[in-house]
Amino acid sequence: MTTPSSPLIPKNLPPNPSTTPAPPSTYRALARAVGAARLLFGASCLLAPAFTMSLLRIPLAGTATTFVRVFGVRDLVLGDLLLLATSSSGDPDGRARRAEVMRLLWAGVAVDLLDVCVAQVALGAGDLGMPGYGLFCGLGVVSAVLAGEALWGY
Repeated sequence: MTTPSSPLIPKNLPPNPSTTPAPPSTYRALARAVGAARLLFGASCLLAPAFTMSLLRIPLAGTATTFVRVFGVRDLVLGDLLLLATSSSGDPDGRARRAEVMRLLWAGVAVDLLDVCVAQVALGAGDLGMPGYGLFCGLGVVSAVLAGEALWGY
């Protein structure tokens, strides 16, 4: 509630996006690299699921390629959105899209860590061998750490 003596503009306003400092270019470049890696991995899962999974040493049954393609679509969309959010068109210093980039990076961290949990369950159920588990978890952890590092700068 305002009173006649209270100021018209409160002293504790949230920071204006145009006055907050832009993220350093190294963190922006790292966020773009995470987006590009997601996009490329998603495209490879979508277009060549059997080949991509053979690189990860994960054997596929006949109909499992459908699930790999769905997985690929998820990564392709996350990577594309991250690349679009970090593009410099209309926002050369990266201030306006900061919240969007951070939201996408957090989504990527969550997805990657959940993938590690799913791989753990698959290993326990005997659906995934140890080499595939190691590669799957390694990719998930590295991707989550890189996205977390990019978040640190944003």
